[in-house]
Amino acid sequence: PAARVGRACSCMPCCSSCLLLREKKAELHATRVHSAVDLEGRLGEKETESQLPSSKKRPGEADEGEKRRRIEDENQSADQTLHIEPKDGWGPRAPRSCVPRQFVAGQGARQEAGDAAALVKQSAEEVLDVATTLLKLRRYEECFSVCCEVTNGASAGDPVIGAKAHYLCGVSLKQLGRLSEAAGFLVLAAGLDPKNAETLYQLACVLTDQGTLQLVPSLLATCRALGRPVAHPALGDAPAAEQLGGATKEGLLKTLARMPSAYYAWDALSAILWREGDRRLAELCLRRAIDIRPDYAEGMCNLGNLLKEGGDLEGAKDLYTRAVAASAGLTVAYGNIAGVCHEMGDSDAGLAWYARALELDPQQADVCNNFGSALQDKGMLDHAEQLYKRALAIKPAHMQALVNMGNLYRRRGNAAGALSCFRRAVGYHPTCAPARRGMAALCCDMGESEAALVEIKAAIAMDTANALDFATAGFLCRITGRLEEAVSYFASAFAINPKMPKVAGVLGGLLKDLGRPEEAVFYFRHALREKPIQADALCNMVHSLLFVCLWRHRSEAMLMLEVVTRAQLAAGDTPSVQPFHALAYSLPDSLITSISQSYAACAALNAQAALAGCPP
Repeated sequence: PAARVGRACSCMPCCSSCLLLREKKAELHATRVHSAVDLEGRLGEKETESQLPSSKKRPGEADEGEKRRRIEDENQSADQTLHIEPKDGWGPRAPRSCVPRQFVAGQGARQEAGDAAALVKQSAEEVLDVATTLLKLRRYEECFSVCCEVTNGASAGDPVIGAKAHYLCGVSLKQLGRLSEAAGFLVLAAGLDPKNAETLYQLACVLTDQGTLQLVPSLLATCRALGRPVAHPALGDAPAAEQLGGATKEGLLKTLARMPSAYYAWDALSAILWREGDRRLAELCLRRAIDIRPDYAEGMCNLGNLLKEGGDLEGAKDLYTRAVAASAGLTVAYGNIAGVCHEMGDSDAGLAWYARALELDPQQADVCNNFGSALQDKGMLDHAEQLYKRALAIKPAHMQALVNMGNLYRRRGNAAGALSCFRRAVGYHPTCAPARRGMAALCCDMGESEAALVEIKAAIAMDTANALDFATAGFLCRITGRLEEAVSYFASAFAINPKMPKVAGVLGGLLKDLGRPEEAVFYFRHALREKPIQADALCNMVHSLLFVCLWRHRSEAMLMLEVVTRAQLAAGDTPSVQPFHALAYSLPDSLITSISQSYAACAALNAQAALAGCPP
């Protein structure tokens, strides 16, 4: 599936955090200059007034007494924080503890400089809050893009900000498969904050994925000593943003109230709304982000993903194409175009776009995996295998590539290779349900129903919303004779997805065999509504109606049963109606005879196969 994306940059002019910090710095500089000029002007005015010679008479002055009263009034109305000393003893004296005027002015300048630094730091923290939200939403490229400027800016000198920025960069790169770069950022983060157990843990995961295991035990031991539980040395699936916290919807709304032009915040807000199910508002937020920045290629990709999920494949393809035009180096957009072409039935165009994406960036494990999957669908198994191996060479722990490789080996009959791939996937990702499904299918191929049932139950525990897993467990329970358990699994599958006529028909058949015909009739009728031509369900429903005496539509049911049975006989198939059941139905005698002859022929073939090779 197409993933939400973002652009990785290093102090590029289009970087969102770079623009934010530049705007803040310019605003603070202008404020500081204006305040200093205003302060200096006021000081000059007060000093000039206070130093007027007492002997000099201004135009219009009447006498010495009036002059004294006027100067006293001026001194009393002067700014008390400046503590201007009156001349010749006129007016109130300043207290001895007052601060000299020059020192007060210097203190104000330092205070303004401190305020500026605090505001720049606050801006960097806001940017990192947005980046943390992007990480939680698995939009790793955008998270890395937002953090890039912070790691190189003045605010990165703060150990807390610098450590968090480098940590977010490292985790994002790890999820993107860029392990060497991720290790570098995480090492820098650990240097700035050596007691952060999560940083050390993620570094251990990266080194494990790289196969560099020398330092991993000591890193994990330090994590445990710092109170960070470690379940598995390569378990790094949960984003550490859970510990760091992140911007909520309310926080993003406050950010947008202060900075309505923060397009990346609009994008982050759209992701939260999308996750909450409000696709309309999510689309409006993304369109707002693109309106603010028309060349925002990542936003175009994300809006394309939203439209694709809603079924608008043409609109999604148009947005992906615009993203490529806006940013020719955004390789994920090429992969998205390839995927939507594949869904639209134009597989050749999809393969061409995958090839272009790999030309731009040969180190994209996701593109290699998706390209291989598309080739496997076209039956080009050799090329698909090469691409899966290429993806695993880039990222050995790539879950989808391991599962796809296992399925390919299973398709080719290489059970050992398939089992190895599935086990590696589970080793790297213990909660990988697709790998468990693959092992269950492999066990079924080998006739090991009990082992298959164990694996599919493990897959259900990891993914409780997959109807096919419940149905598979039901079939395996039926094979092993656990009928009541099979009914439970099929009922769960039906509750998750009622649009599965085969599941409804099998569930009805089990209930019929267990002596619950009324319930069975409900599921048979549902199955026939979903798929009217379903011989087994029809025959079982007729048989169940016979026992519960529900014959309001007897003639229609018998007519349909006769039509279906004759069609099966004409196709050379064994009818669904069994001979001893046919005797109880109102079917023509000739049709009953044909049914019996079909079953007799089938029994003869089975007997010949069983006696093959036996002595006469």
